Amino acid sequence: MGGPGDPPEIVRVEGIGENTGNLFERLLGGVRQGSKPGRASIDKQRLLELRADRLSQTLRDKEQDLERLRGALNSLEDGALVLDADGGVVFMNGPARDLIGFAEDLYSSEFGMALKGIRARAADTGGVTPSDHPERLDIGGQSLVLRTAAITGDEGVALGTVVFVRDPNSDQVSKQLRNHFLTSISHELRTPMQAVKGAADLLIGKVQDDIRAAQLVETLAHNVDVLDRMVVEMLDLAEMGAGTFQPLVGPVDLPRLMSSILHGMMPDIRQAQLEVRLMVRNAAALEFEADEARLRWAVGHLLRNAIQYTEPDGCIWVAVGLDDLAGESIAVDIVDTGVGISDDDLPRIFDRFYRGTAVTTDGSRIEPRGLGQGLFIVREVAAVHGGTVSVESQVGRGSSFTIVLPRHYFN
Repeated sequence: MGGPGDPPEIVRVEGIGENTGNLFERLLGGVRQGSKPGRASIDKQRLLELRADRLSQTLRDKEQDLERLRGALNSLEDGALVLDADGGVVFMNGPARDLIGFAEDLYSSEFGMALKGIRARAADTGGVTPSDHPERLDIGGQSLVLRTAAITGDEGVALGTVVFVRDPNSDQVSKQLRNHFLTSISHELRTPMQAVKGAADLLIGKVQDDIRAAQLVETLAHNVDVLDRMVVEMLDLAEMGAGTFQPLVGPVDLPRLMSSILHGMMPDIRQAQLEVRLMVRNAAALEFEADEARLRWAVGHLLRNAIQYTEPDGCIWVAVGLDDLAGESIAVDIVDTGVGISDDDLPRIFDRFYRGTAVTTDGSRIEPRGLGQGLFIVREVAAVHGGTVSVESQVGRGSSFTIVLPRHYFN
C-alpha cells in the first residue's frame, strides 16, 4: 500500500478472467474516495485484498495439482486420454500420441470412430465400460486394448472420461526379450562355473592331508553346485515364460527324495535353530514317474521359505503319502510354525516377482530374499506334473503348503 493520499494497489488474480479483474477494480475503487479514508474503509480494503490473495493462492494450488496429474499420466507406459463431458480431448500423453495420433485428428481417425461407438454405448447404458473390462480394437492391422472409466464430481455429476490404450503386442515383445536375456546369460554363466567346479574337484584330491584346506575346497565346490543349480533354474524360468517348459521324466522314490532334500538343508536348519520332522505314509506306493530335479527344486523352495519365515525354536513338519483312498494321487505337505501370511498377501503369493510383507511376533519386518519367484516356480512345477499347490495360513500361527500330484500322469 502507498501513503495515506495514494490510491490503493489494484490486486489482479492471474487466470480468473477479465470480468473478475474488472469486478475487483470496481470494488476496490470505492475506497479511493477522500484523501483520509475512515477506519471502516481501510478494514474493507484489507478484507478485499486478503480475499484476493486467498483466491490467487487457491488457483496456484489447483494449477500445481493439474501439473502433478499431467506428470503422473505422462509417466505411464500405457497411452492415456482425458475427455470432457462432450468428448473433447483435454489431455493426451506421449504413448497415446504414438499409438493413435494427435488430438486434433482424433475423431477423423479409425480409433476416433471406434471411440465414438464406445461413448454412444456408454450413453445408452448410462455409464462407460468399467476399467476391469477392456475392449479390444483391431484398427488398420493394429490391435489395441482400451480401458475406460467415468470421471464424476463429488455429487455424481459426469465430468468426462479417462481412456487408457495399450498395444498388447509390445507386452509380448518385452516378454520375449526378457526370456531371451535369461537364456543367454544363463548359458554364459555355465561355462566359467563348470571350469571352477572342475578345478575344485581336482583340488579336493590334493589337499586331503590338510583338513582346513579340504574344508575350504569342499565349501567352494558346494557353492559352485548351488550357483550351477541357480543357472539351471534361470533356464527353466525362461522356458516357463516362453511356454516351452518340459519335464524330464523318470522313476522317483519320493521318501528317498524328501530325505535327500532335508539332509542338504540341515546346515540352514541348524543355523535357524529349528526342529524338522519327516513323516512318511504308504511308503511302498510313493514311487512314481516324475521329473526328480524339478520336484527337488519345488520342494526346496517351500522348505527354504519355511526356514526363513519361522523364528528360532519353531518346528517344520514334512509329510508325504497318498492323498486319497483310491491311491490315485500323492500329497506333499510342508507345515511350519512361522509368522504366517497376511490376508492381503495370500491371494498373490504365487504370482511371479511378488514379494509380500512378513512380520515377526515382536513386530520386526523380515526382509525377503530372492526375486519373488519361488512360489511361482512351485506352482509351475506342480502344473507340469498335472498337479496343484494350495496354501492355508494364519498370521502368528504358521503356514501349510500342499502339493498334490497324480501318480500315473506320465504313464
